[in-house]
Amino acid sequence: MKKTTAGLTGLVVLAAAYTGASWYTGKRIEAKLADTVAQLNIQLRQPDLEPLYAQIETVSYSRGLFSSEARYALVRQVPAQEGLPAEPPVRVGFVNKIAHGPLAPAAIARGHFAPGLAHIDTELENDETTAELFALTKGTPFLSGSTRVTFSGGSDTRWALAPIDTEKNGARVEFSGATLNAKMDAELIAIDGTGEMARVAITDVEGQSAVISDLKMAAKTTPGRFKLGVGDSSVTVASMEIKTPETPSVKLESLSMKAVAGEEGDNVFGTVEYGVGKILVQSKDFGSVTTAVRVAGLPGQTAKRLQEEYKSFIELVAKGDDADAAARDAAQQKLLVSANEVLAAKPSFSIDPVLWKTPQGESRFDLKLAMQAPKQPITTAVTPRQLLEAVASLDASVSISQAMATGVAAAVLETQGLDAESAQREAQKQVGTMAGMAAMMQMGVLENGNLVSRMRYADGTIDLNGKQTPIDGYLEMLGPEADQPLSFEPALADGEGELGSLDPERIAGILEQNGYTVETTQDDVGDPLIVVTAGPDGALAGETLVEFYGCESAESCQDMLIKTIFETEPPVPLLALNDWNANNRWTRAYQTPEGETILEMDVNAQGGLGTEALESMLFGFMGLSGEFAELIGATP
Repeated sequence: MKKTTAGLTGLVVLAAAYTGASWYTGKRIEAKLADTVAQLNIQLRQPDLEPLYAQIETVSYSRGLFSSEARYALVRQVPAQEGLPAEPPVRVGFVNKIAHGPLAPAAIARGHFAPGLAHIDTELENDETTAELFALTKGTPFLSGSTRVTFSGGSDTRWALAPIDTEKNGARVEFSGATLNAKMDAELIAIDGTGEMARVAITDVEGQSAVISDLKMAAKTTPGRFKLGVGDSSVTVASMEIKTPETPSVKLESLSMKAVAGEEGDNVFGTVEYGVGKILVQSKDFGSVTTAVRVAGLPGQTAKRLQEEYKSFIELVAKGDDADAAARDAAQQKLLVSANEVLAAKPSFSIDPVLWKTPQGESRFDLKLAMQAPKQPITTAVTPRQLLEAVASLDASVSISQAMATGVAAAVLETQGLDAESAQREAQKQVGTMAGMAAMMQMGVLENGNLVSRMRYADGTIDLNGKQTPIDGYLEMLGPEADQPLSFEPALADGEGELGSLDPERIAGILEQNGYTVETTQDDVGDPLIVVTAGPDGALAGETLVEFYGCESAESCQDMLIKTIFETEPPVPLLALNDWNANNRWTRAYQTPEGETILEMDVNAQGGLGTEALESMLFGFMGLSGEFAELIGATP
């Protein structure tokens, strides 16, 4: 009886201890998840991600003794445009089922027998926003994963994307699914992870397609002496192919990227290697490309401090107007102090080399840059003279194989319709002219069938192909601006006479004010489209369209394509189109398989575009379109 009583007492004590431990770990994981959400939102407010207008919200958190459930939402809210109300926010929900306790059953079921803080199963929530996606995956969450969190704050994560194979209105998406597995410590320094995707293929209603096959990722890093990640990571893709009805198909094979971070004494270094095993354009072999970029000589302690200071500064910047201006300025000054310490250590940067090989030969570009501390420390008011003073030496060289350049040019001309003999003859002419002009302008010299150019800078002197010039001569060309602080402020958007984006209605108005008859409508995917039906003098020789791309709204687009489509019978000789393209820099002309002849021009507003420049491009194209119509004999 006493043994039974003792056993029951021990069981009660054990149960109470486990219950208490589960409650404690539940409180810890709740705090950790709240901190994780806060950190993710700081990252989403950084300058490079801010245009996504995305934030993570905690919808609910229900904590029990042995398990909890947390619901989060990724919310995208595009701000209101001038004169228009804000669009409704887009919300995507996620459900997290959390098993806490030292020995969570969900963790044990997956083979994790060591005590841990929690096991979290995460799934995309089936709601109004994601209902169509769930239909495509036959009820399976498109995104799901499990994470085991250790008492030290590390994690073991396994994520999966579900396969999709769907076709609608002539468009098709085939996706094999993907997996991502990773073990990470709390500081995200020690990482051991892999990811795989077998295939994704997308075809749109216009017949444009993109296929990526056999994507693999891997990373393995450990903390080094300076608590920076030391190790390597890689990404490989077996092939990537892009096809469009109007242009030659492009296929890249054996793509690779490998990054290595390591230590050399008291310094750290980083190397990134890129490669494309084969480039095929319309099945023609354009060779392979490899390059290696290396940064070395970075003092380890300073590099670690610089990393931490940069993170703190970005967090303050991400807070925007809510940030303490004095704290932000102080963080910026710390960054500059550390940056000057890095320069004082004389780090180096090299590209060794960019190498392009084809069956006809190879061409290469090499660069070696050694840095140093300028006479005066760099501040926010850095000048061109200071930047030059920070360069201890620069060695750069370019070697272009004439045989290779001729082969590439001939292959390009063949993809445009020329026969092999004519393409080779025209390519030899173009490459010979280019090489002769470069030699005449002393931009390069001919050596053993290669066009070679070398530049070296050291001790205040630039040596270009043997001709030496003091750097002061170049600074004098800048005049007083050589000692004026550089401005890194972004171009003003929508300022006086300056456009930060393209407004289709405004562009239609400009055309109408100048005598053109236009119709504003939408293309097949809902983007704005302007159809120009007549010019100031009546009917046009072809159908002129203004297409818009990168549209955040109907009033704000980043790119537009102006094009005129001519119905020509018989087809225009390809040599005539080649001559036009060779002599007209801003437009391009080509023929479609259906026999249409098209003239088009791109316009981009990224970084700002002056109103006068926009009008000049619009009416410049209209004028060139008329000239082109006369060339090919097109009539209204």
